[in-house]
Amino acid sequence: MIGRLATHVGRIAAWNAERLAARTRRNLVLAAVSGVFGTTAYGAGLIAGTLWLAGKLGLPGALAVVGVVSAALAVVVAAIAMAINATERRREAEVRRASAETVSTALPALPMLKGSNLAVMAAAGAALAYFAIGHDGSEAGGGEAD
Repeated sequence: MIGRLATHVGRIAAWNAERLAARTRRNLVLAAVSGVFGTTAYGAGLIAGTLWLAGKLGLPGALAVVGVVSAALAVVVAAIAMAINATERRREAEVRRASAETVSTALPALPMLKGSNLAVMAAAGAALAYFAIGHDGSEAGGGEAD
């Protein structure tokens, strides 16, 4: 009975892993193609804008304006990335703190399980390990499109 259950669980896990790998490959290829087209469009727009500005301001003025705007956009993107990283670090620290509190709360209860059967002890150990690892409630690879 348990052997058949383990076989079915193994098949399900393998199928899910295959689906995840296929989805990841597909998303990677689509992101690369999209990146190529996006970069091409950005370059064409940048050249067109520079040529248009060159007609109004002359070539040195147009290049200066494009350079300043590009630098300003780079600073904005860097600031956003820093803010996102800081938020993620704070959230990870909160998850680690909560996991440590859960583990420290559960440790004193372990001696009470001394007389319990093996299944209860295994479940308690698994739960303790689960929280000790610091599972934050999110799926691995979350945020990707299906």
